[in-house]
Amino acid sequence: MIYFDNNATMPFSLSAREAWNESQEFFWFNPAGLSNESTKVRVLIKEAKQELGSYFDRSADQVIFTSGSTESNNLVFQSLSKILGNKKKILLHADEHSSVLKPAQSCFRNQWDFFNFYDNKFCADTKILSDLGALVICAANGETGSISPLSKALDITDQEGIFSFCDATQFFGKLGDFQTLKRFDFISGSAHKFGGPKGLGFLIIPKGVSVCPQLLGGEQQMGMRSGTENYPAINSMMAAWKEIYRDLANSQILEAPRDLFEKKIVELVKGTKVLFSDQNRLWNTSFLVMPKYESKRWVLRMNKLGFIIGSGSACSTNKKVEIAEGSFREKLSSEEQERTLRLSSSLIHSKKEWMLLLDAFNKTWLSLKEDAKFKNSNVLEI
Repeated sequence: MIYFDNNATMPFSLSAREAWNESQEFFWFNPAGLSNESTKVRVLIKEAKQELGSYFDRSADQVIFTSGSTESNNLVFQSLSKILGNKKKILLHADEHSSVLKPAQSCFRNQWDFFNFYDNKFCADTKILSDLGALVICAANGETGSISPLSKALDITDQEGIFSFCDATQFFGKLGDFQTLKRFDFISGSAHKFGGPKGLGFLIIPKGVSVCPQLLGGEQQMGMRSGTENYPAINSMMAAWKEIYRDLANSQILEAPRDLFEKKIVELVKGTKVLFSDQNRLWNTSFLVMPKYESKRWVLRMNKLGFIIGSGSACSTNKKVEIAEGSFREKLSSEEQERTLRLSSSLIHSKKEWMLLLDAFNKTWLSLKEDAKFKNSNVLEI
């Protein structure tokens, strides 16, 4: 099976698996205990926070381990709503993930608005800017792969008293320039997006800010996130982090196989659209609108041929959120939205895998057209 859905989740890396097994055998003790073994685990957790925080010029106290980006994002908005009250508004990136949009809209009610970055221009009402409390932007869109102009977003937040928050879930493991990213006050990430375990993520917070806890009943992580810390998962995540950034530093011409695939797919499957091909994108991501047939039919037929692909964000099914004017979703017709496919590779994919994928697309296209000749061609295969 050839896996092209890495933006949804990456396979558990070898180093992450080894670190997990080692920790489960030797460092499984409760870090809150008084024994030497527990103390050792507590020290290891602090060292992991120090190491992760160093990428963002933050101390260990400014790193909170969570269950993933969804929890981290919720923590941010719960905290910002307490800090800003009802006198300040927040600006949300037009195409944010639902784990950002939903808690933001819940915590701030009518105190939020959208902006967009298309054509590298920010569009926001000047009245909103006058009472802006925070600006929220994703580092990269997990569906289209489009990379946000983070430095331009930060130009807005440079004004005193304006918080900045970046959901960098799709950044980690794909991009390596932290110079701009680390300027954000809040930064969230999730381990399974770069080869670590599911169920673990982190939140980077600004100095002097205490996060409002969602869970009560424990004083772990300075009272900001209750619950016994999962050191085996933490150690596993850090192993995956170091492995993928080592590999990323040694990789070159990452987008060339993807670009070749896109050039050939529009020739092979007439009417295929490649979205954001003229934009700054993640090197591993291709977002297609197919000329015919629903996404699920493409996905299942490709699966039979030995390929795993996606139809969009793994969390976007039945998404019901207000969409900003200018969002890429609004630019697609309702029929086109039913025909989208997302391909997301990893560092192990070369021209060979992309060309094998192209061949599978051709076979799928021909077989779907053949099916259309029969009355029951609209029946979903299982």
